Amino acid sequence: MASSPAFPAEGRLRFIEVKGRIHSATSVIVAKNESLTALNKPDAFILALVEVPPAECAEGRRFRDRHRR
Repeated sequence: MASSPAFPAEGRLRFIEVKGRIHSATSVIVAKNESLTALNKPDAFILALVEVPPAECAEGRRFRDRHRR
């Protein structure tokens, strides 16, 4: 298996949180568990902010119980 940012060659675990935001957004919401992970494992936590162009924004989808089929 090749090395990747989430699973580097030295075997350290990384926590990667990706947030997609429209260009004009002035804030980002980070959940409590994400904040706690960032505080407890600062060297292993990566917050990635992805700018989404307005033309590609669509209505979001919500899944109440994502474990059910």
